[in-house]
Amino acid sequence: MISVKKQRIAAIMVLSSIMLILLLSLNFRIWSGYYAEGDLESIVIQQMECLGKVK
Repeated sequence: MISVKKQRIAAIMVLSSIMLILLLSLNFRIWSGYYAEGDLESIVIQQMECLGKVK
């Protein structure tokens, strides 16, 4: 049977690696300009133009 201390260390390592992967993927999306062209104001303006409310 694996000791509790080793289980705790393994769980911390798994959780920290998952958090690191999520952080790196978020940073990659920001660096690649994924969020730059989709800010809230431009999205609202595009939706209003589609509805014909902005001339």
